[in-house]
Amino acid sequence: MKIKKDKGFTLVETLIVIVIFMIIFSLIFGALLYSFQISRSQQIYNEILDDMSIFIQQLSNDLRQAYTITFPSYSSLNDSTSDFSQSRLIEFSTIDENNHIRKIVYLPGTANSRGMRSILYSLNLSNDNGTTFQQIINSQPLTEKVFRNVIIRRPFWDPRVVEVEIFAESILPYGNTMSIYRTFLISLRQ
Repeated sequence: MKIKKDKGFTLVETLIVIVIFMIIFSLIFGALLYSFQISRSQQIYNEILDDMSIFIQQLSNDLRQAYTITFPSYSSLNDSTSDFSQSRLIEFSTIDENNHIRKIVYLPGTANSRGMRSILYSLNLSNDNGTTFQQIINSQPLTEKVFRNVIIRRPFWDPRVVEVEIFAESILPYGNTMSIYRTFLISLRQ
């Protein structure tokens, strides 16, 4: 009697093919996951830079129109300086097109669980040359909660410049922390 041999794969051959496919799949999946992490990191970095840009642009526009600038504290180097340890970052007055005095205040927002804050914007308007002020905007968030600290100072070496240092931070989706530090110089009008 002749034994008929079935054509097919043995168990060992099938297991080898499965292992090879799992290795290839894990390599492809790892590369894909890594590219998603890099993409999300870049997106968070751009969001932080956008918040910095919004804050600096608004502050620059307001400061260039200011005729009085008040800093809440003074450092030992005779710089006018403020940071998140004060209740106000900076306060100044401008005059609008209707000759009304606008008092603008930048404030630090409340800290979240990681100590990050937003920047708040308040605007008060006076119709009677600064005797009384009406609140127009009260502590409106200007940015997201990404700022670790913001230091605003008028350097002793040039009173026509305001220096702004920003320390921002965010947690990336995979647990690492991204920190960004930037310094800006804003020229004031003469």
